[in-house]
Amino acid sequence: MISDIKVYQLTPEQVANYVPGMNLGNPVRIDKPKSMVRIHEGPYANRPKPKSESQPDKPGLGSLRGRPQQNKLTKAMYLRMRVEGMNRVQIAERQGVAYSTLCGYVRKWGLSNRIHESMAMSKIKKGEAEE
Repeated sequence: MISDIKVYQLTPEQVANYVPGMNLGNPVRIDKPKSMVRIHEGPYANRPKPKSESQPDKPGLGSLRGRPQQNKLTKAMYLRMRVEGMNRVQIAERQGVAYSTLCGYVRKWGLSNRIHESMAMSKIKKGEAEE
């Protein structure tokens, strides 16, 4: 439950004599909260929630996120798919890897520069594929 923030202006004497629950009179202003913080305390705070039978198991963030697992992508496979006209997003989806992972492979293979990639693709077209 989110409630309004009541702001009181107290004199130094009132602050010194303050007791929790004390009537402070009318607030100077009432503000709306800008954000909310949840504090979890107690012995069960970090305990995982039990899975209910109605919720099926879902793949975690580190998994393939439901995508079909394919063979490990090689530079030659990547270039063949590029020659076939597929873009990087389509290749990542087909291979079951995240787009960022595919970009890491491309960088590792030295193909992040489009000129280098197009030169390697032209070699594939000519049949001079390098593994």
